[in-house]
Amino acid sequence: MRNLSLPKDAMFSNKTIILFIFPILIEQILIASLSMVDTLMVSRLPDSSFILAGIANVTRMDTLFKQIFVALGAGGGIFIAQFIGAKRLDDANKSLKMNMISMVFIAVIISVILEIFKVHILNFLFGKVEEEVMEQSLKYYSVTILSYPLMALFNCGCASLRSMEKSKMTLYASLIMMSVNIIFKYVFLFVLKMGVVGAGLSTLIAYGVTGIGLLIVLCNKKNNVHIDNIFKPEWDWKMLGKIYKVALPTGIENGLFQVGALILQTLIASLGTIAINANHIANTLTPMLHAPANAFTLGIIPFISQCMGANKSKEAEFYTKHILKLDHIITFGLALIVIPLTPFAIRIFGMSDDISGEAFKALLIYFICIPLIYPESFALANALRGAGDTKFAMCTSVITMFMFRIGLAYIFVRIFNLGILSTWIAMVSDWFVRGIIYRIRFRRGKWKMNCIIDI
Repeated sequence: MRNLSLPKDAMFSNKTIILFIFPILIEQILIASLSMVDTLMVSRLPDSSFILAGIANVTRMDTLFKQIFVALGAGGGIFIAQFIGAKRLDDANKSLKMNMISMVFIAVIISVILEIFKVHILNFLFGKVEEEVMEQSLKYYSVTILSYPLMALFNCGCASLRSMEKSKMTLYASLIMMSVNIIFKYVFLFVLKMGVVGAGLSTLIAYGVTGIGLLIVLCNKKNNVHIDNIFKPEWDWKMLGKIYKVALPTGIENGLFQVGALILQTLIASLGTIAINANHIANTLTPMLHAPANAFTLGIIPFISQCMGANKSKEAEFYTKHILKLDHIITFGLALIVIPLTPFAIRIFGMSDDISGEAFKALLIYFICIPLIYPESFALANALRGAGDTKFAMCTSVITMFMFRIGLAYIFVRIFNLGILSTWIAMVSDWFVRGIIYRIRFRRGKWKMNCIIDI
């Protein structure tokens, strides 16, 4: 493991990197476990196939806005980490407060708009599904859109704490969210018999408890970076403009990425209930390996941002290569464990052989490709974002998504009638192409020229 050794004067040791990323890994596993438990509990309800399909359709909508909030929170987190690297803690405090308040405000506006047009949106996206599925989707959607401001609060809080290298706090928050969600979901589904409404309400309560809890933590003045006088907004419009200049490209990217996922969901929905449920179960189980890979994707940002904030671009380049090596090695080792366990994990949901078989084929493609090409497509992209090179990452991601993930999927399904498996082949093709593009960008070094905290 000599190639993983670090120089004695390195800014961050291997121990520091692992101790920071490990709680994120556990957090991602908890979030993945919550998704699996949610699906498992719903699958035990009467008419579960209709309820599960209804939730699967709305989950794509939820993920769309969740990823926008994740991106906006991460954009603010990049500023916080670079200000920490530059030892400008007052500016870090100011950027944290403005990002938090503005994100919640944006989420409230989104929730109001979606509530007004919810019927039209669902009919436009999923109008061809069975009537029973549409009924369940509408009930679930009516509850989940109320959670968006709390979801924004939660994701902004997590991103901000990671930028301060406090990944343990985000782990605790996820553990609490999971516990609250499962307890209330059990009560609402099996005690009060509230059906799909109970499933959505438990998620709302979980985000409320943890989102407000994280806000309280971030207001604690014992932290080097904290929020002063949360109820007294203070606006530095130049700084806020800079924050959103970095955050918006990633937010737009994530939003368009989820729009693409919604387009694919409508394609899959047109293939029938078996395809919808097989795809949903596969998506539910992807975090078995996606969780550790995503831990590196999230964890790389603070290290690169702090290096760039301290004006040490060579260290940023070095740590990008180093963390990518760790990513490949660890995900490859875990893939050897996860792939043989996949058939057993699928059987837990008690679905038909047709659904289980399609889900297994999709997951096999996914789990083989993650160790090989996922780090360059996602962790390397976040390293570029951590340096402020968000516009390039956005353009690359959006172009390859529409050309490969969506374009190939429609060709495979509509022309060659290959079913849902082809949508997963199209997805990993997208990973491969964008990974090559990010690698070329990284080697050329233009990403080092960003100076986002020069305010």
